[in-house]
Amino acid sequence: MAHQWRIILGFATAPALGLLAFIIAFCAFLLAGASRELPAIGTDDCLLGGTLVFGLTGGLIAYVVMIVLGVPLFRAFRRRAWLRWWQVAAAGLFAGLLAAGCISLWSRASDPRLLLTFCVFFGATGLFSALFFWLVAVFRNRALTTAFSRRPAAAADAER
Repeated sequence: MAHQWRIILGFATAPALGLLAFIIAFCAFLLAGASRELPAIGTDDCLLGGTLVFGLTGGLIAYVVMIVLGVPLFRAFRRRAWLRWWQVAAAGLFAGLLAAGCISLWSRASDPRLLLTFCVFFGATGLFSALFFWLVAVFRNRALTTAFSRRPAAAADAER
């Protein structure tokens, strides 16, 4: 029963922690002077108001992506026993890049630098969210790791 709470806690907190990593990276990106390359983004976006707007918008996107992609991916990965940290991180990167593509299409972004920026930030957010999820929900969770590592033949031999 405790393993289920860890999974729920992982799904509840991982997008927020990944988004926090996104906001820190975004502010570092702006403060490093990279905003000169993208005229639509200014350093004032890193101030409290801009961070709140990006945080709320990003939070909405992060939790929608978690529900639409994260839960089905977790179920599929759990069924196949693909629960190593790098497998979960790769799924998070995939979900982040897919979200970046959808947001790029929705916003009709045509500047290649802006598309690359979307891919980097959304991909990194998905990656970090997945790693946080793995740490909270999967790491040393015996209900997830040992039940799927047993071979069916070994379990059948144990019943004899």
